[in-house]
Amino acid sequence: MTSTFAFAQVGVNTATPTATVDIVSKTAVPANKILNIQNSSTTNANNLSIYEDSRSYIGKPDNITPNATNDALINIYGTTTRSTLKLDNAPSTENQLNAVSRPGVDYNHLTPAYIDVNGHVVKAYDPYSAIATSANFDGGYAVPNTAAGVKIVDVAAFGLVTFKVATGLVLGPAGTGTNIISTINFGVNTGFSYSDFVSGSGSGTTRYPVTVSIADNGNTAIASYTANLTFDFATGVDLVFFYQNGSIYARNTGTGTVNIGIMQSKRYR
Repeated sequence: MTSTFAFAQVGVNTATPTATVDIVSKTAVPANKILNIQNSSTTNANNLSIYEDSRSYIGKPDNITPNATNDALINIYGTTTRSTLKLDNAPSTENQLNAVSRPGVDYNHLTPAYIDVNGHVVKAYDPYSAIATSANFDGGYAVPNTAAGVKIVDVAAFGLVTFKVATGLVLGPAGTGTNIISTINFGVNTGFSYSDFVSGSGSGTTRYPVTVSIADNGNTAIASYTANLTFDFATGVDLVFFYQNGSIYARNTGTGTVNIGIMQSKRYR
C-alpha cells in the first residue's frame, strides 16, 4: 500500500491519468478555467489561473477581464511595489567567448527584442541574423602590447562588422589612467569608422585629450589590404585595432596587457 500511494497518479476528469497530477477539462470553451489557485484575500486573490486555450494569468487583478483574443499565452501582472519579471542567472552574450555557453542558445544569431506599451514582447526584424556566418563576439579581452595583438573576430571579404568597445581606467597616462567608450565599424571596402566616441579622465583635476586616427595601406587586393584605428592619447598607452589577413586584432602601445570589453557586437555575413 505504501508503494502504491508513493507512485500513484491522480486524475481529475480522467480515469487514466498520464502524469502525477493530470487535469482534463470538461469543455473546449476558451473562456472556461482549467485550474485556479487563490490566496485567502477577498480581493485580487487569483495567484494563478489557466484557461481552456492554454492562456495563463499570474497575479491578475480582479478589475481586469481576460481576453481570449488579444491576451498572450502567459500574462504576468506586477505591482507598484514589486517587479513583474526577473530572470536569475540568465544567459549572457559573453557566454560564448568565456566558454560557459548554454545548450540550445544560438549566440551568433541573436535578434533584438522590443516591448510595446501593453507589455507584449516583440522580436525585431533583422535580416542578417538568419545568415549562417553571422557572429557575436561579445566579451572581455586581454589586449597585449605585442605586434600580433589578440584576435577579435574573423572578417570575410564580404563581411561587415560592428561593435562597441569600452575600457576601465587603464589607458592614457601611467598611474592615472583614462577610460573610453566608442562604436566601431569595419568593412574591407571602407576600412574602419567610429562613432559615439567619448573618453573620461582618471584624474579629478587634469584633462587628458585623446584623438582617434584611421589609416589603411590602400591596397586593392584583399589579401594585401591592411587598416587600423587608433585611440591616441596625448600621453601614455594607446589602443589600436587593426585588420590583416582576414581578421581584426587589438594591441596596446604600452607594457603588459590592457583589458577591454566588447559588447553589442555583430558580424554580418
